[in-house]
Amino acid sequence: MEQRLNAIIFAEQQKKADELYREIKKVSHGLHLLGACSSPQNLQKELINEKGAIIFVDIDEGCKNLPEYFLSLNLRKRKFVCIIPESGEFASELNRSKIHYIQRPITNLKLQVEMRHHTKGSPFVDLALVIIKEEEGKVISEPLAIIPLGTSIVLKVKEGRKHFDINRIMRFQAIKTTRHVNMFLDNGDVIEVSEMIGLLIKRLKKFDFECSNRSELLNLLYVDFIDKRTTAILGNDRYPIHANQVESFNNAWNLFWDGRGNSVNSE
Repeated sequence: MEQRLNAIIFAEQQKKADELYREIKKVSHGLHLLGACSSPQNLQKELINEKGAIIFVDIDEGCKNLPEYFLSLNLRKRKFVCIIPESGEFASELNRSKIHYIQRPITNLKLQVEMRHHTKGSPFVDLALVIIKEEEGKVISEPLAIIPLGTSIVLKVKEGRKHFDINRIMRFQAIKTTRHVNMFLDNGDVIEVSEMIGLLIKRLKKFDFECSNRSELLNLLYVDFIDKRTTAILGNDRYPIHANQVESFNNAWNLFWDGRGNSVNSE
């Protein structure tokens, strides 16, 4: 099943960004390219109304500090895939930080966006960028890489069972008077979900959700920093971390942001 996904190209030189735009457009299926830019400011303007867009980030040979480079682009809460030199430079560093990348040359690749269902009965559906290599004019059927672009979860709400992008969910909070939870989305919506907090904690841990206490489940994508190891900060809101969760929560948060231009883990 083909799924269209918006994308934008970034490189430090506009000429290189335009070249990369043409290359990806030629070899991709299911991607809608919004444009190419070389200014971090222009990149953020392009993405204001495109929360779900993927960013292809070109890395120049000899780049000295990848976390600093990513920080300058404000990529912490965005889906992005790096384009690295043909030599394979930066591959080991990106692998350590669990950051996905495509190695040049791109012209002998095929990029396909696909929707991949989990096992029967699972509430999760993945969106993935499948990379196929082409050699001597023949497409090799075995994927070179499958890059996850996001996952949706099917939840029971008032209107019935619906798909929700996991990256748009900021947190879940147990409702004391019922066995349900409130789900808080990044656009400000609050939706009551007919699920128990304990079940969601088990299901979503592998998707980087961590329990700060028995009634709060936070998406690490939205935890800006941790104050004195005991309080998770999401924007202007503070969420105390239960004493039993401090070690696991801090370890999970540090691992999640490692190499991505991490903020200091205390204030």
